[in-house]
Amino acid sequence: MGVGPFLNAGHSVPYFSPTCAENAIMKEMEFSIPSKSGHIPSGAPRRLSSCPKPPEVLDWELSTMMNICPYPMKWNAVYEALMLECSKRGIPSAPPKPLILAGWVYSNDFQKADCWKATIAWAEQYGILEITRIEPKDWYCVDQPSSHRIGPLGGPMFLPWRSDPANHPNADDVKLALAKLVASWPQAAGILSEFTHPSRITGKKSRRLVVLMSPSAPQPHWGDWNRLAADESRRAFTQFRRAVNAITSPVEFDHIDFEEQR
Repeated sequence: MGVGPFLNAGHSVPYFSPTCAENAIMKEMEFSIPSKSGHIPSGAPRRLSSCPKPPEVLDWELSTMMNICPYPMKWNAVYEALMLECSKRGIPSAPPKPLILAGWVYSNDFQKADCWKATIAWAEQYGILEITRIEPKDWYCVDQPSSHRIGPLGGPMFLPWRSDPANHPNADDVKLALAKLVASWPQAAGILSEFTHPSRITGKKSRRLVVLMSPSAPQPHWGDWNRLAADESRRAFTQFRRAVNAITSPVEFDHIDFEEQR
């Protein structure tokens, strides 16, 4: 078993660490609530809003969500309506293009929110703010906006994308890295060290670590042994791999596979 496909250094999920600009957007979103018509008036006091309650969520009332932007289909409908008014009124500039299709895939939540905010500002400038009113059901909302960079395959990118090939460690470096990891395994794996141990380093560039696990091993914090969870708990693996790479540096791993010990 292995979780290699999820563990590429260019596609692991980072910690939420907004920049100064993103903090400014966050500050506005933290006070966002649409009016009864669904629109957030410009400059009005704004609070957290709640998305429509899905039937499978039992404690939805206890959570708060942030409005980011309309869902793509609604956003596109608003854009087309704004373009129509633009043509009718002879408005000299076009509204910001919506982040839909590839734009949706290759943008994080802060970028989506910023683009929608620019659309609202444009509509307000030309007196057609009414067109941007959004019903609660049409909002894309989250409890914590994503701020990570987007990789070339549309996934989150923890490290900057690099085109230069990684260096090949020599055999002595690889042997030393494994020895250091075996000696410091409890430090890297915590409680999971009772059920696992590093076995070997493989791959053409020696960037894949194979870890053996006991058949009685409990599930790890990040989901299970061959895939990452869909929620925030998957970040536990990022912590784990960071701890491993800190011990084995300059040898570092893009992939960590888990195999059941026989």
